[in-house]
Amino acid sequence: MDASPKAGERRVQILSALHLNGPLSLTTLQKLIKPAMSSRRLQEVTKRLLDRKLILRYHDSIHEKSVHYFQISQSKSARKCIASWLNIDPEKLIQKHFRGQELKHGEQCALWGEKIVALFPEAKVGRYFYVQDGKGSKNGDGGFKRDESVPDIVLEFPAGDGLEKIVVGFEIERTRKNSKRATEKIRGLVSKTNYDGMVYICGSDLLAEKIRDIFSKQLFSKSKRVGHYWRNFMLFSSFSNTDSLGSLLVNVELFPVDLVHWIHKLRTTPLYLRRDIDFDFPAKVRWEIDEEF
Repeated sequence: MDASPKAGERRVQILSALHLNGPLSLTTLQKLIKPAMSSRRLQEVTKRLLDRKLILRYHDSIHEKSVHYFQISQSKSARKCIASWLNIDPEKLIQKHFRGQELKHGEQCALWGEKIVALFPEAKVGRYFYVQDGKGSKNGDGGFKRDESVPDIVLEFPAGDGLEKIVVGFEIERTRKNSKRATEKIRGLVSKTNYDGMVYICGSDLLAEKIRDIFSKQLFSKSKRVGHYWRNFMLFSSFSNTDSLGSLLVNVELFPVDLVHWIHKLRTTPLYLRRDIDFDFPAKVRWEIDEEF
């Protein structure tokens, strides 16, 4: 008996990936869809969706290689049809307008999001570009403004079996931001949200160190909400160090932290009882700044 996914199932997989992640190229779609699809088969199914005007294709020439990106059509009829296949409210398919420079970043978020969800299948995943109830404030170019206190990926872990409900954010930082903007972003994540923890995954070791340095210079030890565990509120790493997400993350004092263990600690400890001294580390060895981080 042939257990290979049928055309209708592949169609749903592609639309689901575009719903969860925003615009994607065929290369990234192929990496996300399981079981694996051949390039030819992916092109065939995508073409059918294009012909039915359920998805849109647009050309990006900002980056070194010219790439076509695909996004769910925002027409009411398309969203109604897709929503029936995905079994969701059509309003959940409303997405912001993506500018060219956001596309590559969005693909990185999609790929990291897949790794994160695979590691924590019990969590509910969300992405920054969702527009609640179809509403949002707009930029002059017609795109929705991003709330800077919302990270790229948000994981919500449910309560139950003695575990706390927690929300953890992941920020995928590909390139260096202006220091003032980065500082405002970090302050917003700490003081304007209810996140239980944050993870910064950066495009380079140098960038990870820069973000860690910005965070360490803030007076978050005085925060009423997270001051009692501020050294372990935010973790840092780089793309090169996180092929397996559980390894080579560090806290603000450069102690190695196991991601799964850290999440478990947050889930088993109420917010008001969290203390830096209670966070155990797999190795009590501080990483020096001049070592490879």
